[in-house]
Amino acid sequence: MKKKRSFRPRCLPSPFSRRILRGFLPVFGVVIVSFCAVFSVVSLGKDKLTEMVIASPLHLTVLHADEPKFAESAPPNDLFSLSESASPSVPSEDATEVDEYTPPAGVVEITSEPTGECIDGVYLKNTSGKDVDLANLLSGEPVFSLSGNGPKVLIVHTHGTESYVPVEGERSTDITENVVCVGTRLAENLNNLGIITIHDTSMYDAASYNGSYARMYEGVKWWLGEYPSVKVVIDLHRDAVIADDGTKYSLITNIDGKRAAQLMLVMGTDVKVSHPDWMKNLGLAAKIQRAANSVYPNLFRSMMLTVGRYSQHAAPGSILIEFGASGNTLDQALYSADLLAPILASVLLEYGA
Repeated sequence: MKKKRSFRPRCLPSPFSRRILRGFLPVFGVVIVSFCAVFSVVSLGKDKLTEMVIASPLHLTVLHADEPKFAESAPPNDLFSLSESASPSVPSEDATEVDEYTPPAGVVEITSEPTGECIDGVYLKNTSGKDVDLANLLSGEPVFSLSGNGPKVLIVHTHGTESYVPVEGERSTDITENVVCVGTRLAENLNNLGIITIHDTSMYDAASYNGSYARMYEGVKWWLGEYPSVKVVIDLHRDAVIADDGTKYSLITNIDGKRAAQLMLVMGTDVKVSHPDWMKNLGLAAKIQRAANSVYPNLFRSMMLTVGRYSQHAAPGSILIEFGASGNTLDQALYSADLLAPILASVLLEYGA
């Protein structure tokens, strides 16, 4: 007598198949959960994302490897001349006793005293050969608007690996000790003041110093495509002031009893390559420096106007700011970011931010 076979619908898996499914289901579950999480973030939309500081490295070095037809020149390391009037040790911003700090061996503290043409408290060292009417730029109405919703400011770092003492070699890819850390602080401060700011933490010089301005420009264009409301682009750097014997200079000013790294605006022109909005850039920079000098006379060094462009043609409000020099400490640069943020916010409010 034949053994009667039990009925099993074809839709049910065999015992062997069930064993496979039991091993696969946990993996499948993780995939489903991950998909739901991503979908939830995407569903927030841009309006929600603009309420946060965005710090996502773009890594556009590979995506945009083509070099521009015109090579961009980096801000030279000798923008500060040692022949300028400079006071050793602590400046006299106020009479408060300065914080206790002894620079490491090989580092000398100085204060860069402003030189060049001065109009309404703004000092300009013009090496571009272009005629500039500073008075007209300072008195003129804003030439672009920051009104409307969405982010207003983008902070980038062409040379994101620039670092401070005591880092050896002057460069580091650690974002807790290079200028990216300073950019994070400035972005946080601006957001806290109501100026919606995006921070691009990409280090466009990490792969190669050459071509970093071209890579930064591609990154900026990507961000502007995502957020057309951005009109102000701050390229945040750290200067290098080094004597022939290797001595590093720390550019500091004493504000409320603390050492602050001196800042410098470096602005480009159309001398070498096309840059139709360079006067708009310069107008914004001049108003920022005037506002800063009215509160902290020695926070900014003289503004530089050069023959370079520094990819400032990306937006009508593009500026380059040097935060201290390689002899400064990170804490000094961070303090300057705290001091600069409310000044920036006050100027950007004039533009409708």
